Amino acid sequence: MATPTGHSRPPSSHNPAEESKIDAALSDVFHALSGCRKKKRMTALTAFLKSLKEPDPPAGLVGPLLALWHAEKGEWDAAHRIVMNDDSREAAWVHACLHRQEGDLGNAGYWYRRAGQPVAEGPIEAERRAIAEALTGGR
Repeated sequence: MATPTGHSRPPSSHNPAEESKIDAALSDVFHALSGCRKKKRMTALTAFLKSLKEPDPPAGLVGPLLALWHAEKGEWDAAHRIVMNDDSREAAWVHACLHRQEGDLGNAGYWYRRAGQPVAEGPIEAERRAIAEALTGGR
């Protein structure tokens, strides 16, 4: 499935425990940011993007989405520490984006292949947005 920026969604690593943790963390973010469950329905993507205005990541945010949060905040080392020990395709995509950002295109190419993604071109911000959309289901 392609995202609006032309990237395909990485095949799921089928880790239900990890997906459950991410869903729970995003649910907490939704409710904290919306102030009330019924007052405003917020998407996972919107909650993630709004969380970037906070000084700390949402409690319970884990894996590639946590790494992406740190990357968005300019915390390359923190993001890299998370993805370098994660074998999922989603983590490989974030990992590729990090190495492309630093200009290490050879290393980035390796991680794009591991992620099953084409080598990205264009602004890093657009790629990170595509990754966020894929990781949150764009919802």
